[in-house]
Amino acid sequence: MCNLNENGFIDCNRSEVEKLINIDSQIDEEVNLEDEGDKDVYKSYIDLTADDIFGLEFASKNAAYKFYFTYAKCHGFGIRKDEVGYDDKHNIVMRQYLCNKAGLRDKKHLMRDDRKKEHRPLSRTDCKAKLRVRLDRQTSKFKVVSFEEGHNHNLCGSNFVQLICTYRGLTFADKVHVDSLHAQGVRTCHIMGFMLDQTGGHIGLNFNKKDLFNHIERSKRFKIKDGDVVVALSYLQGKADNDPLFFQGDESIEAYRWVLESFLNAMSNKQPKAVVTDGDGAMREAIKQVFPEATHRLCSWHLQKNVCQNVKNNNFWKDFKRVMYSNYTPEKFERLWNELAERHELQDNNWVQQTYQKRFMWATAYLCDNFFAGIRTTSLCEGINSCIKSYLKRKNTIVELLYNFEHSLRDYRYNELFSDFNSFYTEPILSTSLVLHNYNKNCNEIIKLAAANWKNLQEKNKRLQNFI
Repeated sequence: MCNLNENGFIDCNRSEVEKLINIDSQIDEEVNLEDEGDKDVYKSYIDLTADDIFGLEFASKNAAYKFYFTYAKCHGFGIRKDEVGYDDKHNIVMRQYLCNKAGLRDKKHLMRDDRKKEHRPLSRTDCKAKLRVRLDRQTSKFKVVSFEEGHNHNLCGSNFVQLICTYRGLTFADKVHVDSLHAQGVRTCHIMGFMLDQTGGHIGLNFNKKDLFNHIERSKRFKIKDGDVVVALSYLQGKADNDPLFFQGDESIEAYRWVLESFLNAMSNKQPKAVVTDGDGAMREAIKQVFPEATHRLCSWHLQKNVCQNVKNNNFWKDFKRVMYSNYTPEKFERLWNELAERHELQDNNWVQQTYQKRFMWATAYLCDNFFAGIRTTSLCEGINSCIKSYLKRKNTIVELLYNFEHSLRDYRYNELFSDFNSFYTEPILSTSLVLHNYNKNCNEIIKLAAANWKNLQEKNKRLQNFI
């Protein structure tokens, strides 16, 4: 009789063998036999026979599976779980494990005429190799009651064993590493290359690119098992619960009003003189309500883009740019606009008519008396959009979009913090071809004096708040 002891060895008599149960055992593990008196002996998985295995006892069904798993790996075949036997109390009392080539593919799948994909290559050969264990009530251990050693197919060599699906897969550490890289926006192909470099090549890696893609897809589906929108709303609600200042809303007038009012509060209620936007209707109405004295200008870049999309005429696009940017009088602008609309036969074009109604927000002829500091486009905001787009992928779910947006916001805030540090810690060098006497020194003194006054003002405000 052979038993699995507490150290993981198979205890046998002198005429039997013992094997170290180790899931990471190598195929070329050395045999260590001792032949003195009644001492136990050791033998590798590769040398175990059917007589050695029959009658083995294991503390649990999982221990039996691990044994057959390692035995199969050492001999060059894969395994899979098969039958399960239960008692009256639904406790498992029997478990059977098969060679993964057991059985045959159902012929109905081979005879179908409506297949959209090519047949997968056949991998099953109706192999009869198996291991069956049954619970021994007296010892409360699972005992090998049936073992078929022979196979009806060629066994894989050591160079192919790692490619059998049974032995492929990501370990827990691999999954954690992959999930962390994927969460930071690293592409799957780049994750695979990184893992290969860490392990020294494919031989040291227990999975391939397909396994990696499948794991990422399973993780993605698990996150949204209750529905993508439901999970996204739960995520936002969690943010709102943890941060009383957190606000969530759509692109409505109320949402934009909240954004503009928050900006106004941060700027000590000082309203801007000019605002440049892409022309969103809700934003335009919110600006009227919150910044009634500000001049609202439409982004010239977005206008040119809309011209190309709505009017398929390059000549009109050139004329539109001229009347938009040129410093005409309002009377001349009106005359030239009527001429170009008539010349290009666009008097009845809806987009052209709507754009003309908004001419006070984009034509230089009507905006030349307002100060915009040379700003005509929302290119400064487009820099933020570009930063955010680097974290977004076409196949992202809504939840992943929220996670990636949070990551981009984190990096953007750090860049802002670093810029503030450079402004505080360093001083720029004034470069000019003009002859300067003591202006540089005087400017430095003025800046230092202003900084000191600002610091004193902050301290006074702080004392006043404490007093209140």
